[in-house]
Amino acid sequence: MKKLFENYQKFINEQQDYFYTYLASSFSHKWDDDIWYVGLHGTGWLQGSGKSTLPFSLIHKTTKGFESNFTIDSKEYKDFMKAVLVFNYRKKQSVSTTVAVASVLILKRWYYSLFTLTGQKHPVYLKTDIIEDAMSRYTNSSKTGDPNIVSTFCRCAELQNPVNYYAFSVSPLDFKNNL
Repeated sequence: MKKLFENYQKFINEQQDYFYTYLASSFSHKWDDDIWYVGLHGTGWLQGSGKSTLPFSLIHKTTKGFESNFTIDSKEYKDFMKAVLVFNYRKKQSVSTTVAVASVLILKRWYYSLFTLTGQKHPVYLKTDIIEDAMSRYTNSSKTGDPNIVSTFCRCAELQNPVNYYAFSVSPLDFKNNL
């Protein structure tokens, strides 16, 4: 387990270093802020079209599949969500408002399933069955034929890449987009 936590910290440190070196100077938010603005109200690397926020501490009850607000109180998990955003930005040198919002929503779904199924809050405890539960909750709360389901599943499969690359989960994540 010690190695998993070290790998997790390496992932976070590398993304934070990139954030502070290349992104922070033109960005109006600090790494530890609980909300980042994206789109028209965003700055720097998160500036673009649309208007939205990325609240890292709250899953709002209006989110599909949630009947009440749910708080994410794990600094490690919030750092994980931010690091995944930075990691994906580094790969493509851009991130759209839609992709940023969708990615954070998926990661929040993972957190909810992680916590409700295991009682754990740290991303090293993520496993494929947790991601499958999160996506099952999503599809069960969606309308039949919802066109967003396929893109959400594709994005979900992509979001497991940094976890596997840095090898910090208790087992490799192997979520398959079977849609």
